[in-house]
Amino acid sequence: MLNELYHFATPWAKATKRQINVNRMLGVAANALYPIYCAWSPLPKQRTTQGERMVVSLTTFPLRIGKVHLTIQSILRQSRPADRILLWLSKEEFPEEAQLPANLLRLKEKGLDIRFCDNIRSFKKVFYTAQEFENDVIVTADDDALYPENWLEGLWDTHEKYLGCVCCYRAHEITFEGGRVAPYQEWYGLSPDKKGPSEALFPVGVGGGVVSCRLFQRHRVRQREDYEAVPDGGRYVAQDRGSAEKDPGSEGEHQLEGVVHHPEQPAPVPDVGQHRRKDAER
Repeated sequence: MLNELYHFATPWAKATKRQINVNRMLGVAANALYPIYCAWSPLPKQRTTQGERMVVSLTTFPLRIGKVHLTIQSILRQSRPADRILLWLSKEEFPEEAQLPANLLRLKEKGLDIRFCDNIRSFKKVFYTAQEFENDVIVTADDDALYPENWLEGLWDTHEKYLGCVCCYRAHEITFEGGRVAPYQEWYGLSPDKKGPSEALFPVGVGGGVVSCRLFQRHRVRQREDYEAVPDGGRYVAQDRGSAEKDPGSEGEHQLEGVVHHPEQPAPVPDVGQHRRKDAER
């Protein structure tokens, strides 16, 4: 369903003001129609894949917990299925699994794996997953988007072409001033003309990103305090660079070659009724 709806969307990186308004109206339509579609259309049977395993990881917080089941429904309906879907929840925010919404708990029967952990904000979906699934590929997702059915397939195909890169649907181009990185607000938003691979591309937000856990093996991931020290709103590539320490014993084997993204590909339409923390993106 979402593939057909998003067919009318214009890639955000290249959209005019009028096209952006159309995209937003499509978001309104998706939010109205998708719950009805999910109620009447059964989820596909779980399928197994060959080769590298793909783990989709996301997190959420109390204001979003009532709607995150729709995001997970869209991930469960992918043409290229994930091998595992992880939802990381803070033990402080969700002390009892039994208190979670029934429409979310029912998805455990379809393959959803709900985990509880310390509250390190959006870092949860990378930090804990990378430690436990070190031989797999992580795909990060947001809790406020409805993903079209070909979303994972597109990310996976790009990953197979660029195995040493972080792959995503959205990225900003980092700009420089006097040989130093310019403030984030001055970067080239959504980078419509650069696909990569490039170390000057910075993956962002709702479109999702894929990274091999082997890239994390070049670093010794440190403790929770390091993540809490990262400024609010930091995204996971900056988090990795800012709070992980290079392991001198793993030099060279899994070098990050850059970031690849597809600015011509329509990214998922975000939930127009989204709730976000002021202190961090999920």
